[in-house]
Amino acid sequence: MGIGDATVEEFMEMDWGDHSTDDDAKVKTTKPERNKKKTKRKKKPAQPQTQQDENIVSLFADDTTEKVKEQNDETTKRQVIKKQNKKKPTPAKQSATSHQEQLNALKEKDPEFYKFLQDEESGLLNFEENLDLDASSSEEEDAVHQLPDHLEEASDSDVDVEKSEDEDGDDMDQENRKKKELITVTEEMVQEWQNHLLADVPSMSSLRELIKAFHAALVRVDAAEHEEKEKKGKKRKKSATPKLKYKVVGAATFNSVVGLCIRTIVPTLAKLLNYFPKKMKKTKKQKAPLPATCKKWAIIREDVRMYLADAVTLARTLLEPSVTRVFLRHLLLLLPYFISFPKISKTLLKLLIRQWSSAENESVRVLAFLCITRLITMEKERFLENTMKQTYVSYVANSKFTSPSTLPMINFMQRTFAEICSVDANVTYQFAFLYIRQLAVHLRKAITTQSKETRQTIYNWQFVHSIGIWCRVLSVNHPNETLQALIYPLVQVAIGTIELVPTARFFPLRFHITRSLISLGDCTNTYIPLLNFIMAPLHLNEFAKKQSGVSIRPLAFETILKLSNSQLKEKSYRDGAMDQVYDLFMAYFNTQAHTIAFPELAVPSVVMLKKFIKKCKNTNYLKMMKQIVDRVLEHGEFITKKRSDVTFAVTDVSAVVAWENELKGTDMPLTKHYATYRKNRERELSQQIADKDRNVEENLPAIERTKLMEQSKPADREEFGELFVGSSDEEDAKADFERAIQEGRPKKRKLDEIIGEKPQNEDSPSDAELDDEEYDESEEEEENEEKEDKKSNISMETDEADIVEDFRFSDSD
Repeated sequence: MGIGDATVEEFMEMDWGDHSTDDDAKVKTTKPERNKKKTKRKKKPAQPQTQQDENIVSLFADDTTEKVKEQNDETTKRQVIKKQNKKKPTPAKQSATSHQEQLNALKEKDPEFYKFLQDEESGLLNFEENLDLDASSSEEEDAVHQLPDHLEEASDSDVDVEKSEDEDGDDMDQENRKKKELITVTEEMVQEWQNHLLADVPSMSSLRELIKAFHAALVRVDAAEHEEKEKKGKKRKKSATPKLKYKVVGAATFNSVVGLCIRTIVPTLAKLLNYFPKKMKKTKKQKAPLPATCKKWAIIREDVRMYLADAVTLARTLLEPSVTRVFLRHLLLLLPYFISFPKISKTLLKLLIRQWSSAENESVRVLAFLCITRLITMEKERFLENTMKQTYVSYVANSKFTSPSTLPMINFMQRTFAEICSVDANVTYQFAFLYIRQLAVHLRKAITTQSKETRQTIYNWQFVHSIGIWCRVLSVNHPNETLQALIYPLVQVAIGTIELVPTARFFPLRFHITRSLISLGDCTNTYIPLLNFIMAPLHLNEFAKKQSGVSIRPLAFETILKLSNSQLKEKSYRDGAMDQVYDLFMAYFNTQAHTIAFPELAVPSVVMLKKFIKKCKNTNYLKMMKQIVDRVLEHGEFITKKRSDVTFAVTDVSAVVAWENELKGTDMPLTKHYATYRKNRERELSQQIADKDRNVEENLPAIERTKLMEQSKPADREEFGELFVGSSDEEDAKADFERAIQEGRPKKRKLDEIIGEKPQNEDSPSDAELDDEEYDESEEEEENEEKEDKKSNISMETDEADIVEDFRFSDSD
């Protein structure tokens, strides 16, 4: 048969010689097997084979028999090796025997440590039991898996049903296991843990059980918090939660578990770790050693981490101020342990800053600030920059609205933020430069655009309080060369804010910024020209005119930023503005009272005040400004007398500074007057706050009518005294007046009383007509009395206001 006469299949099955490699042989051996499988599926009839085909089949048969023999030899070898291994001891058993010998030697050398292992870590001693379990599991793994004879093909519906059944079964099993495994915490268990922890050598196992019970108590709290976050749209972070062992039921057990943790966790950890910072050596990088440096820290680290995370979650949900104070004291003692966990310490820092900025109770804010400063002192490089940024942002957010209730909290945040900035001047300079530049950018935009929206970005409480906080920071950290360069740009921003809209409506804003600049100049010993801004209200004609009207309620300029059009027409606005001008004049001259150039400094202001005194027609304002002029001139004469004895020249700056510092420590006339004035002023402000808190009924004025006997002269009383002997008439009049008030309207008189008093004629009116006439007369009398009472109230208020003003700004002060 030639090649051309052969079919394709016969051509492929021809023997072309042994020119293939080993890899080709492997491929050839696999091809007939595939062809066999295909023939089974197709089930074609057998075809006659040639001699070449028979030779090829015989070759393949020889190969398959050889492979089967090799597989049988391998299985026999494995069985033999297993029998030998059963007879010989395994290396794991040999290591177990050596480990047991080491434990016996340890028991003889150090019995105390061996006893400690038996009590706390018994699993390390029971090494043989664990080894048997491992051996049994390895034998199971080595067992040969036998395939079944027939494999069944499963449909998609069967697979889905099986999966759903398996999932339902697994869920039921897990729920049943949890119900069986969870142990309810009782008061007896808590008492037992307390006895073990308060012993001289506390038990580590009881500490772990208490931490697990504390975690179980906070599971509901944590779940409620995550539900609130999900409602708000916040995604929950996935974290590996430890398995629960206990279940806390009831408020009494919850309180007992939390109370035991607060009392015993810190001393127990100190005893177990032998962590006593006062007795331990201090390192160069850290002022005090941390618990992570202790030898047993690795054993208890995970338990401490779980407890600290749970403590932060509990502190986040507390609302009662008394409970929050107790728990913050507990966290203050745990701060060295927090530093070993950076992620938990960040969450704690956020919580403390939130308490510092928004807590209503003052003691809670103070404790939060103590915790923040302790964290910064322990790890300055890690916490300082983040703390400064977060505290400033929270301060600006919480100073959006200012009221008598929020103003003390804002002042507290300013003082404490200045203390935080005093830790490192270099870091403070970076942040201060950044935020002062941000204020300057907003001011420049408002000046260039001159629109209402840009002005609103400047004339608000947040901008004003930002200027105030940086003035306080620079004044507290004054003797510092790095921060000295920030005084000039801050003053320029403040003055630009004052001059942006120089109208009477924004006088309160002008007063706030001027007061901040006065304190900055006093603390940093820098001269800031502020007299023109203080004297601005005196240039207006409305303050020089004679005032008319009544001030219903005084305006509190401490909590006002701008005035409305109706407030500008009231007398209380003018009175409050003059009080602020007087206060700022006295504060500014008090800061410059020790300077050698005080007489020359006061000349422009004295000239301006004298012009105002000539124009002004209001007696109260005249007294106030005249008092300032007298005090300033008196102090100027005092300074001229002192500097007349000076021997150094004007150009000798060091000598001038020394002379001013020496004079600053003495009693000067202006400083004495300012001290007494500040005491009276603070007393008045406290009285105003107390009057606001009173009820309306207590503020109603009492009307006192002068009696005729009091108006009469003593001579008339002596002459006509015999006619009116005794005071029974006055007592009867008071009794009748009180009875009439209690009874209300006059009752109709009976006919018998009328008949007994006067006989009734035919032409006389009837009883009903008499009663109607009397009722009308009583109504007219009541209306007349109400009109008189209103007139007397108005006159009394004007008189009292004049008396208070005369007393406040008298020459005796």
